[in-house]
Amino acid sequence: MDLYSQVVASILGGVTGFNHLAPKYFVGSEYTLFKPCNKPSYDNVEDAYANPTSAIMSVGIVLRRFGKNEEAQAVIQAVKDAYAAGERTSDVGGSLSASEFADKVIGHL
Repeated sequence: MDLYSQVVASILGGVTGFNHLAPKYFVGSEYTLFKPCNKPSYDNVEDAYANPTSAIMSVGIVLRRFGKNEEAQAVIQAVKDAYAAGERTSDVGGSLSASEFADKVIGHL
C-alpha cells in the first residue's frame, strides 16, 4: 500500500491525540485496504482494551466506497450522536465498555 498515506495518517492521528479513533483507508491500483486504527490505546498492559470507534467508522467508509452513501452517513452520524450524548469509552472520558459503546451506537441508528 501507499507508505506516504500511512505516514500522513499516523501524523494526523498523533497531532489530534486520538490516533486509535481514526479510521483509515488506502487505495491501491487493484485493491483498497480499510484499516480501523493503528494500535490500541493504553498506558499499561492491565488497561489494554480496544475502542470500537474506528472500527465502526471504517464500516461507514466501506459503505461509502461501495456507493452506499445514505447508509454510510447513517453509521457515521450514529457515532457522532453517541459522542454528543456523552456515551464514550473510558479512554475518551466515559465509562462504557467497548460492547456497551457499540450498543449505544446501534441504538442511534
